[in-house]
Amino acid sequence: MTDLLAPVRRGSRAWWAAAALALVFLLGHLPFLASTLEDVDSVNFALGLRDFDPGRHRPHPPGYPLYMALGKAANLVLSEPRALAFWGALFGALSAFALLRLFAAFDALDGDLARPPDRLRQLRAGEWLGRPAVATALTMMAPLFWMTASRPMSDTAGLAVSLTAQAVLLTAMVRQRSAASAGDSPSSAAAIQSGRLVLLGAFMSAVAIGFRTQGAWLTLPVLTLAILDRAGRGAAGALIGSVVWLTAGTLLEAGRPLFAGQPAMTVNLRQVTQVDSAGLALLLEWLRQARGERRTVRFDGVPDKLLAIARLSGVEGLLGPGYWSAGLSTGSSAGSSASPSSSSDSSR
Repeated sequence: MTDLLAPVRRGSRAWWAAAALALVFLLGHLPFLASTLEDVDSVNFALGLRDFDPGRHRPHPPGYPLYMALGKAANLVLSEPRALAFWGALFGALSAFALLRLFAAFDALDGDLARPPDRLRQLRAGEWLGRPAVATALTMMAPLFWMTASRPMSDTAGLAVSLTAQAVLLTAMVRQRSAASAGDSPSSAAAIQSGRLVLLGAFMSAVAIGFRTQGAWLTLPVLTLAILDRAGRGAAGALIGSVVWLTAGTLLEAGRPLFAGQPAMTVNLRQVTQVDSAGLALLLEWLRQARGERRTVRFDGVPDKLLAIARLSGVEGLLGPGYWSAGLSTGSSAGSSASPSSSSDSSR
């Protein structure tokens, strides 16, 4: 089986070009890290380094937990602005390898990785390095990419991890299609390796979302495409898991306008037959929102299976009989303030 990504493997000319580009990028940023906080978001990030509390905008929701954890580590030796900006510079430099693999995978899927276009061949450097390396250099030297990496923000770090997830997932697609074109069986070593890359890509997508929730828009469509590109029960199971996660998120957003302006809500769960931890997370998030907005939410007919999951998670008391959300007015008991003004049925 032909290795379509051989021109960008470790040790190749393109790989060494990416390594040199990463070094130049890093050296061009470390001496010039931000020394001050530039806007409200960066101030929120700095406050989060002192006391992580997204509910108080330390930093602003959803909290960027992975980025803040790295920021706290760097803050042990660097000032707050530089501790935040350091990771943008470092991840921006490392993104050279992700971009190189990503552009190579695009070319491989297009079926023409080895032959540069005539315009690049005339420059010789393009012919010698190949299109992926040239595209990587152009991307990293773009003013927006270069300048953003110096800011005390999560933008570049989140983008770099998202690019890594995309590169891994597209590499899996290249391997899968190469195995299929070679006539390999789904149980062949190449096909198994492709499946493992899909799992790794899914993990990296989750990490990207931990840096910035906007990473979901960059990684989840590619993850879905990689899963659909495969065949078999494993792909179906992974797709179902993605749909379950997406359903819970959709219901969370759909509940916002339903709850708006309602001082009290009853969520009827009596018709719910299938539940999982995503459903429990959805109910707990509704409770959290109600508490923050001084509203009352009551769950009626909580399924035994959901209570069992809550019991294992140590939150059974939040869903048990007689519990109402804590957004209660002063001087009112839970029971006296639970009279619902409207009802909402859930089919989750």
